[in-house]
Amino acid sequence: NNGIHDVVAVQTRYFGGIKLGAGGLIRAYAGTMASAVATVGLVQRIERRQLTLTIEYAQYEPLKYWLESQAYPILDTEYATGVTLTVPVNTELVADFVQAVTDHLQGKVTVEVGAVDLFELPYDKAVTAKTSSLK
Repeated sequence: NNGIHDVVAVQTRYFGGIKLGAGGLIRAYAGTMASAVATVGLVQRIERRQLTLTIEYAQYEPLKYWLESQAYPILDTEYATGVTLTVPVNTELVADFVQAVTDHLQGKVTVEVGAVDLFELPYDKAVTAKTSSLK
């Protein structure tokens, strides 16, 4: 009922009686699991591509400022004859990102599109112990 998937939860019950009844047991288990999920928290998996941006040293500060202002994290920075930054970008936004960064740096950037990675971001959602209709 919470739309949560790709999760494994183990709950151990030491009392073997049936005092709660089948419906009561299900509600008790659901409440305990909902409490555990609420305590641990949820994450949302986002598919991103790692883009490698290679620029001249003069472009570094303007690019870094632009990335921070657009809320793009920098995963890695390497300094050699130029500066190479690794930036994760949502898969569906790659083309727009490449166009925007190219425009911002007036074409003075080389962009390589890398592998797809799954990133976990905190997901703020209320968790309920409500179970499907029980009779």
